Amino acid sequence: MKIKICELRKLIRNLLIVESTTEEMGVFVDDDIQGAKEALLYSTKTFVDGMKSLLKGKDEENYDLDFDQITEILKSSAKGMIQISQPSSDAHSNGAWEVTAVAGPGKTIYGVGYEISPENALIPDRNSVSDAAKSAWKKQFDSGRKKKKIDDLDKPLTPTKDDDGHVHNDSSAPWLDYSYWGNGENFNMLMNNHKHAMSEVVKLLMPWYKHKNEAYVESSLNSTLSSVAQWFFGSKYYN
Repeated sequence: MKIKICELRKLIRNLLIVESTTEEMGVFVDDDIQGAKEALLYSTKTFVDGMKSLLKGKDEENYDLDFDQITEILKSSAKGMIQISQPSSDAHSNGAWEVTAVAGPGKTIYGVGYEISPENALIPDRNSVSDAAKSAWKKQFDSGRKKKKIDDLDKPLTPTKDDDGHVHNDSSAPWLDYSYWGNGENFNMLMNNHKHAMSEVVKLLMPWYKHKNEAYVESSLNSTLSSVAQWFFGSKYYN
């Protein structure tokens, strides 16, 4: 027996009546992408409660569970995502990584980006920046946080290579050609919340995976979280 997707969505909507607070949020970080990192901000409460409701009164003998159902719950739990990428080898950009995709609550999701960047430094996408992203980066510029101008890689003005990078040279948005440093509020709490949520959900799922270990189930959940991060960005900008 399977629960219908329409019924599952109704169940999830009931769980979403109360808006998630920061204390109920978690962050999953995928750093297995070559030259890039990705993070998904999600409601751990919605995810765990959704899984409990889905599996309540069911067992592996009479209920056919598949990951499409889990994906649906995670999609409804998603709150934000960010992807950062290492600049090209000749573009050092003060050690900052560029934000290549972002969606969700600005302060929190950019804070996650700073935390997962190796030098806690970020720069705007070097190819294109949406109007919404320009506005977000203007706030970073005006925030008083540490920042440093990027030197034009093709026409450098300083002798050092560390600040060289590709520049937009947009006179209407000069703040796009700066590297910014920062930290994320409650990042450790977000990571711990994710860890606890994963542990709880893995235990819920183990009866359906008797011939697998917990590491296998967690790895499968991680793959789903990563795909939901991509879906979340697409749902905000391409639908």
